[in-house]
Amino acid sequence: MNSELDKVYTEWEEEVLLPFLNKKECKNKYSLPFYIGKPSQYNKNQKTIMIIGQETNNFGKYNKEWSRNRIQKWCGDYIDRQVFGIDNGLKYNTSPFWKFFREFHKYNYNLIWNNLDKIHRYENNQTEELTEKEEKILNRRYGEVNKSLLEREIDIFNPDIIIFLTGPRFILSMATSFGVQQSTLSSIKPTINKVCSEISGILGINRPAFWTYHPGFLSRKKKFVECIHYIQNSINIRN
Repeated sequence: MNSELDKVYTEWEEEVLLPFLNKKECKNKYSLPFYIGKPSQYNKNQKTIMIIGQETNNFGKYNKEWSRNRIQKWCGDYIDRQVFGIDNGLKYNTSPFWKFFREFHKYNYNLIWNNLDKIHRYENNQTEELTEKEEKILNRRYGEVNKSLLEREIDIFNPDIIIFLTGPRFILSMATSFGVQQSTLSSIKPTINKVCSEISGILGINRPAFWTYHPGFLSRKKKFVECIHYIQNSINIRN
């Protein structure tokens, strides 16, 4: 799996990321990329849930001193700390995002942390979302197999369940990644009255896939528990 992931990330860097970042107007404006890191507790014999967030947040400006392996190790270590409680020097995060992860840890699934947009912009040293043009460039399909990076990551980890914590605002990145029309996704996007949608059929993936809001929004709207129960009931794991 590690060699497959390394190959996929190398190809994405060469064909998509670096041609974008090396443009003169893009210098020093973007973050380090997010790369999936497996937690130390990953067990290939257990079922897997891939939880996909929106984007990195204050991930540090792109520089070549941070190797891909270093980023992946940090991401894996972060899950170890937040989900498994391993004391590895990282700060424990009490945010709703990581509370969401912990709700599924109790069912003995592998939990893989991913992000839809792999980098973010910096404006006045503050995290900003990618523009629509940037979303299309960085999430596009590429290469001989004509798949996006996200599709390739899903192929490698082969998760049993996928949960998008991206909300409607990141609909263009989702549509671009899966080669579907934005209007098609708009017809089933989560709403405040129906905060979670099952979208495996729309995305053309043969496993349960759910689309909901960022857990911070769910908590503010007092919809966090409702969303958790919807997913748990749908995959029949609620106690």
